Amino acid sequence: EYGIAFSVIILGLAIYASIKLSPSLAILCISLFGILHGHAHGTEIPTIVSPALYVTGFALSTIFLHISGIGIGYFARKMTITTNILKYTGLAISTIGIIFLIG
Repeated sequence: EYGIAFSVIILGLAIYASIKLSPSLAILCISLFGILHGHAHGTEIPTIVSPALYVTGFALSTIFLHISGIGIGYFARKMTITTNILKYTGLAISTIGIIFLIG
């Protein structure tokens, strides 16, 4: 749980500060965050439903969220008015991570 909270805080601050990582460092961070989130969700698989259906739905949802995030980030950087919106969205993400960490 703490790992997830810290990854959300770090991601939000990186978006807020417009930090550009090298590809190898970005892959390392994404992998670490993915392991933390994947472990948490994997241990919470409900026993009532089919694990295969749960994992399939979860994977499809994750793919959709990632594609949406990439698309939003791509188009937001092309428009100057949305750069500030994207920046403060990163700050909001970090705040949610802090709330999650505290609560």
